[in-house]
Amino acid sequence: MRRDGPRPRRCHDPTGPPREREQTPAHICRRSSRGMRGAPRRAYGRRAIRDRRLVRRGAAPPRSPAHPPPPDQERMRALRRDPPERAARLARASRDSIRLDRSRARSRPHVRPSRNPAWPTILELSSNKFSLGGATVRRALRRSKRARPGGSGMENREMRVRTILSLLVSAFVLQMPIADHFGAVALAAGPTSDVCHDAAPLARLPADDGVSAQPLDAATLSQLAKTKAESNDPERANRDLATGRPEVLAAQAARKSAALRSGNARGSASVFTDRASLLSACATMRQGASLPTTIAAIADAFSSHAAATTGSGYGWVDNLNQQGQQRSYWCGPATVSETAYSMYYNGRGAIPVSQSTAASYMGTTTDGTTVGAFVNGLNAYVGRPVAGWNWYAFVWLSYNPTSSERSNFVSYLEFDVNNGWPVGGDAWEAAYGPHLRGHPYNQTIFHYIELGGYGSSGGSIYYADSATTVWSTVPPYSWFDMQTMITILGGRGYAW
Repeated sequence: MRRDGPRPRRCHDPTGPPREREQTPAHICRRSSRGMRGAPRRAYGRRAIRDRRLVRRGAAPPRSPAHPPPPDQERMRALRRDPPERAARLARASRDSIRLDRSRARSRPHVRPSRNPAWPTILELSSNKFSLGGATVRRALRRSKRARPGGSGMENREMRVRTILSLLVSAFVLQMPIADHFGAVALAAGPTSDVCHDAAPLARLPADDGVSAQPLDAATLSQLAKTKAESNDPERANRDLATGRPEVLAAQAARKSAALRSGNARGSASVFTDRASLLSACATMRQGASLPTTIAAIADAFSSHAAATTGSGYGWVDNLNQQGQQRSYWCGPATVSETAYSMYYNGRGAIPVSQSTAASYMGTTTDGTTVGAFVNGLNAYVGRPVAGWNWYAFVWLSYNPTSSERSNFVSYLEFDVNNGWPVGGDAWEAAYGPHLRGHPYNQTIFHYIELGGYGSSGGSIYYADSATTVWSTVPPYSWFDMQTMITILGGRGYAW
């Protein structure tokens, strides 16, 4: 049975404000729970029927003090006593709060909007699947989900940009092989030349390219070889000229070429066909490049140089590192550290090892570093981290290097340099014989150096010397005559 007359604005709410409780008669409250339009769904269980009968009689449902109802049931019962207007009011409050937060975010972008206080209540209505003014609540939920409290679309775009930049920075910090993959793609197009990435070696290049005007004659070379053969060389028992056989060198070169074709083991170098191209390319770099030129240079730095360029006039490893050796007998650890930092600064996966760590690893003593330990250090900190295998192998030379040994050295030096790999040289400077720049002429010196370039179509060589802290006359970088350098390496050799 339904009562005639206007529908009451609000049902009697025992938990509501006192003013509404006084204005709403109790019998209307009892009638509003018996099928009025908009009332919640009725429950027909035994306990629900019993509770309704007790409510109509004016008595409260029995409750055991030892087992009070859970808080969720209390909240649900409170919601059952509320009319649809309460859900509508909550939805309006949620919508207004979201609009206010969005307007604050637009006016003050640095302030993040606060959490909507009405949001948990709407979520409770949805999660409990309780139909109270269902259409209104569903519309409010849809609007609330579209207008997230996280911020505006501009903030979301800025967050995406920050995420992309963070990934790029992480990729370079972790030394991910992105450049190697670009190099593999650029390999099919052939080697890149006449692009200057590092103009510093040009500033040290003399007018004669470092080529000696008076090469050593045959008699001097024979006497020098005799002096070395009769001296007490601590590495005499380890000498193995079989390491320089053509088939051994060809097998090593083939393995390196396969690694380069796969996009791995690539360094960074600047290669030029002749001196005019060298001067033109590096002059453009000094003057400051335009945006298209800069983008092209970045792409070329990623692709590096696809393969060894035979017959190139000039070439050097970019950013060749030089360090003063920290102790007089640490030329081996200093060369390993220089080579590692050269590859590291070029964005490759070398381990930037310190001289002390390298000396400890190689077992360097006051007598210096053995050849085997030197090669192991190069592979441990440069070869395996970059290429994944022992890139460096030592090649022993005769006391007076033969013509084939000399031509092989020039060819494989160009191979490594064109692909961005420094070469380790083991110099033997006999007293009163040819010496490196700044070294005392009257002393016999065994010294490791970092070979990082060539010039004048193989007529000169570019190297970094760590003896700057041993003798003040030693320059950190030098261009030197190629054949004289090979003579100095005679009796020892090089790691390529």
